[in-house]
Amino acid sequence: MAEIKERQEVEVDETQVLIAEFRQKITEALQREHFALRMLAEQEASHIVEGAWAKAEGIIAKATEEAEHFVDEARQKANEEADKITGQARQRAELLLQEAEAHTRAKAKEKVKREEERIIRKAREEAETIVARARRTAEKESGNIIAAAKKEAKQVVQSARDEARAEIAEGRLFEGDVELQIASSFTDSTQIRSFKECLAKVTQIKATGESLSSDGDCSLYITIVEPIPLLYILKKMPTVGSVTAQDKRIQLTLKNEPDAAAP
Repeated sequence: MAEIKERQEVEVDETQVLIAEFRQKITEALQREHFALRMLAEQEASHIVEGAWAKAEGIIAKATEEAEHFVDEARQKANEEADKITGQARQRAELLLQEAEAHTRAKAKEKVKREEERIIRKAREEAETIVARARRTAEKESGNIIAAAKKEAKQVVQSARDEARAEIAEGRLFEGDVELQIASSFTDSTQIRSFKECLAKVTQIKATGESLSSDGDCSLYITIVEPIPLLYILKKMPTVGSVTAQDKRIQLTLKNEPDAAAP
């Protein structure tokens, strides 16, 4: 009985051991299966998440495209509406401007007409003043011009008379004895000698003598053997300055030596 009991106890122990080992194996198998399932679940979850992200990105892209399209349409509509409003406002503004211009033009036309009349009236008054002033000035200037012209004409006539007299005097023919009286002012012996040399070149003149007055005037006495225009001849001499005739006495002045040498 004891052996049977021991055998039974041994069998029980072995059975428990087997059960324990079976449980261990089951536990390990379950753990392996659990790990595998978890890995599979994680992979599936990862695929799901990636799919979800891809789907989300597609949704976002589509939404973005739709949003942009909507924005474009909204912008286009807004621009069209703005253009419409702007056009209407411009038309209204142009109408108002035309009305204002018409009103202003009418007033401006009236104002311009009044200003034109005022300017014309003032211009006429100024023109009348200018004409009156010009008339007075012209009359005064005319009087001055006429007076100056008369004076100049008188001088011209007198000068012509003097020239005529001088030409007549120069054309006067001298013959016989004549006295040439030389003024002493700025006259020296060199000038007198040069003058004598000029006289000696005239073949119709013969020197007959000379004298010196108390005033220092020198007189040369000459005889003209045949009629000659003595005054004209004397004036043409380079040594002679001025010539004045009193009957057969001729007063003259001599030039300085540099002038006498001039051609």
